[in-house]
Amino acid sequence: MSAFKLPDGPQDHPWIQTFQWLKNPLGYMEECTKNYGEIFTLRIDLFLNHKFSLATPKLFKKFLALTQNN
Repeated sequence: MSAFKLPDGPQDHPWIQTFQWLKNPLGYMEECTKNYGEIFTLRIDLFLNHKFSLATPKLFKKFLALTQNN
């Protein structure tokens, strides 16, 4: 089984990403979508867990279909 590669996203320290997201969540998400596309990875907590965002319901449905097949 191959390792799942997370999508690209901001490379700022997680604390900086968390601050930017808390300060302006919609603006930060829009900026990330503009810079990285409709799917991107965020590190928005202090425990270094990775999150990724699917910008549209259509992408979320595709993601669910892909993960259910594996």
